[in-house]
Amino acid sequence: MKMSSFSENGTIIVEINNIRIDASNAQEFKEEVFHLIKNQDSIIDFKNLEFIDSSGLSALVYLHKQAANNNVDLKLANLSNKIMDIMKTTGLTQILQIYPDMESAKKDM
Repeated sequence: MKMSSFSENGTIIVEINNIRIDASNAQEFKEEVFHLIKNQDSIIDFKNLEFIDSSGLSALVYLHKQAANNNVDLKLANLSNKIMDIMKTTGLTQILQIYPDMESAKKDM
């Protein structure tokens, strides 16, 4: 999984550099991101993501649950229109904290 991370004002920013999260890399995505965010407020930046399948969505739900269990915020930012449509169709916009850009997500921390 191609990603980078850094801390900014006490928040972990994770930039996903893959264009796909699917069955071939969803487990790796879930494990690597969980390791980075498990005890700290976090924003995942999906500006490069073009495709996500059900295994990727499942990984996002898992990360959301783990963040909630650890009393930390997990926000998602920069989802493409196509991926936002998937989030709306699956009802995940009602569960996940999704922001149109990084600035909006950072302001809500």
